[in-house]
Amino acid sequence: MAVGLYHPRCKDSHTAYFPGITGKPKKYTKAEVKEAEKAEELERKADYAERQAESCQRMADTRLDQDNRISEQHKANRWKEEAAPFEPAKTIEEAQEYAQKFCKKSFMDRTFKGQVNYKGISLEHANAINRSLTQAYTQFPDMEKLSGIKAIAPGSAQGKKAFPSGSEALFSYSPVEHGIFINKDVLKNRKHWTHICSGQKNRGI
Repeated sequence: MAVGLYHPRCKDSHTAYFPGITGKPKKYTKAEVKEAEKAEELERKADYAERQAESCQRMADTRLDQDNRISEQHKANRWKEEAAPFEPAKTIEEAQEYAQKFCKKSFMDRTFKGQVNYKGISLEHANAINRSLTQAYTQFPDMEKLSGIKAIAPGSAQGKKAFPSGSEALFSYSPVEHGIFINKDVLKNRKHWTHICSGQKNRGI
C-alpha cells in the first residue's frame, strides 16, 4: 500500500504464477502504464464529480428556500456536466443522433417532425451546437425539448421565411413550432464563417 497497491477504489489484483502451468504475466510498456494511470485519474475525477452532483442535487431537492434551491441546482448541474463531459461526434450522422435527445415531435409541428438535420454544415459547427445544447439542458433540465433542428439554405423558399433579415444570420427560431433553423450556407465550413465574420467587422457590425 505504501507504493500505491490496494489504495482506495484500487482495481489491482494478484494471482499465483506457476511456471509451465499458468500463462506468463503480461508485461506492460511504460506508455501503456502511463495511459492506464491517465485513465484511472480521469475516472477518479469523474467519480468525485458524480458524488458532488448527487450531494448538491439532494440539497436542491430538500431546500425550502427557493433561492437556495436554485443555487444548489446550478451547482448540481455544473458537477453533472463535469462528471460526463461532452465528447465531439466523429460524423455528421453521429452528431445528429446525439442532438436527437434534445428534440421531440410536437402537436403543432409540421416542419421539423422531431428530427435533427445537420446535413450541409461542417462537423465542427455541428459539435459546437451540440455542446451548447448540452450545456443549456444541463443547466436547465426542465427546459422544454425542441421540435427539431434543421439546416437550410437561406435562398430557398423556406429559408427566405426563416431568415428574412438576411442570408448571413446564423440561426432562426420558430416560436410556433418551437424548432431551430440553421443557415447551412454560413456554417458549411470554418473558412466561410471566418469570411462572414471578417466582412461584418469591416462594415462595423
